[in-house]
Amino acid sequence: MTGPFRRLRVVALLALAIGLSGCVGSPSASDSSDRLHQQAQADLARWDAAVASAGGQTAFVPTGELTGQVGDWEEAVGSNNKMALMSGVIEAAVPLPAETPPDGQVRWQDGTGETVALVSAQQAFADIKADSVQPCPECVPLQITGAQLASGSIETSRGLAEAPMWQFAVQGTAVLVTRVAIAARVNAVPPTWDPYDPNNQPVGISIRSATGTVGGRQLTVSLVGAQGPATEACGADYSAEAVESSTAIVVIVTEHRHNGGIGEACSDVGYGRTAEVELAAPLGDRAVLEVREGQPVPVALTGPVGAKAPSPSPMASPSSDSIGLGVVNATDLQVSLVVNGTVIKTFAPGGADKAIYVNALPSLPWAVEARTSSGRVLATMTVQTMSDRKESGADLSCGQLYMWSGPTEPSWPAPQPGSSGDCLP
Repeated sequence: MTGPFRRLRVVALLALAIGLSGCVGSPSASDSSDRLHQQAQADLARWDAAVASAGGQTAFVPTGELTGQVGDWEEAVGSNNKMALMSGVIEAAVPLPAETPPDGQVRWQDGTGETVALVSAQQAFADIKADSVQPCPECVPLQITGAQLASGSIETSRGLAEAPMWQFAVQGTAVLVTRVAIAARVNAVPPTWDPYDPNNQPVGISIRSATGTVGGRQLTVSLVGAQGPATEACGADYSAEAVESSTAIVVIVTEHRHNGGIGEACSDVGYGRTAEVELAAPLGDRAVLEVREGQPVPVALTGPVGAKAPSPSPMASPSSDSIGLGVVNATDLQVSLVVNGTVIKTFAPGGADKAIYVNALPSLPWAVEARTSSGRVLATMTVQTMSDRKESGADLSCGQLYMWSGPTEPSWPAPQPGSSGDCLP
């Protein structure tokens, strides 16, 4: 499933994470352990309540976008349709089915599955409108001309899953708008914080993702932090601990800064870092939550410890002549494409490669980053399968950076002006 909001959300989350960690003013350096643990316990309490509200369902916890699309917007309609969908500016040109379909199946790549109740096409349509992220008064409404129940991929707390989805036909385009059709989803609403009250704000460092095994007691979590280790000026090391319940795990990350962060003027720039977490009990089907808002993060499962290898994915393996990624560097910076920690290609200012073939890339899944010459992360995205269409990028004061998966370049929204100082290497 392609998430039409993916690029904007990735850039926004990265910017938020950079502001919360790194070399300048990381909250975890001064927040007491007691407050972090109280916050983690509150996260678990909200999550446990959300699981109960969902009927005790713990397996299907989406961490990806619930609304998406099949195909890419045509150039003639792309600038309008992309923003219209993001803003929920859609209309039903025909009556949509109101009947609730029979239960469906969610299937994970390890061969496990779960039976789930579904929603009607009318309800899915209403959910798309309700999930709009910003108004768009100038958008021309998308006209929905039909709906059919199908299936598609979505990121979950247990890795990539194939889930029931409604597909909506749109007038004037071959693109299909999709919406996950599952009725009972675990949804823990974050608390309301007061940005003007320092005593009523979240603390700690948010993790971005986790990797582990179903039967294992160790997780590797990713976060945004300082570039180098604590042995270097402006560097930091990171340790992590788990606060656990029967349904979820909250990860608390502690930053150990060089010289305690005293007397150093450091750049407010974030870099990809990892930390190891020991669990009191095997991961199982529990969700992994970041500590600030108590929201689930994507978990890449590498297979149960001691179990037989998972069943192969039903999707065909990509051929070596398949196009895997594309990059356009319309900035004044030198930018490197990094996949699974390996530099694939470096782009000079104004450089581009819209056909980076699979044989030049490591095995799927791909953790994709665009980095400056100093290692600063400009954009990230995770590609689980060859059918997983993702896009990401950055709007800078010195130009725009775009990257995507698959053979077709998406239609991009109008560029934004960026901010002062964002074009430093």
